[in-house]
Amino acid sequence: MSISTTSGRSSVARSTACSPSPASPKTRIRLLGWGMTCEDGNECPEPPVTLRELDSEIIPDKRCTGIDAAGDICSAHPTKKAQSRILDSGGPMVRKIRARWELVGVTSRDGNEKTDPSCVGPGVWTDAAAYKGRIRRTAGIGAPCPMAVVGRDN
Repeated sequence: MSISTTSGRSSVARSTACSPSPASPKTRIRLLGWGMTCEDGNECPEPPVTLRELDSEIIPDKRCTGIDAAGDICSAHPTKKAQSRILDSGGPMVRKIRARWELVGVTSRDGNEKTDPSCVGPGVWTDAAAYKGRIRRTAGIGAPCPMAVVGRDN
């Protein structure tokens, strides 16, 4: 990601883990990651030390190549300099619902690697709601409730 928060601290903090709920195109989301801030590792060889965040939105599946509609989410990258990059994989995609943050997806891969292998364009995230049963079993969560993270109100 190439946009950081003020003070270098993320505005999203973890709270109770529960089952995620589905999201649809035009849903406003926030991406978090520790990824590279340059296109080529030779330009910035040291790994980043600041957690970065980027506001974006979910876009229709047809905008991403090789997407599995049953388990993936396609997300826009607002600009060429603001996108998920190398080392962001596994980072969360969250959305704000009232004053809480809810897990939506997990950073997976480039969304148009066949047409632009430089990671410029849409991205693919694993849809957390598609795996909520497994998440609940693995985390030992009994009754469903929103998977939320609490943060500043911004």
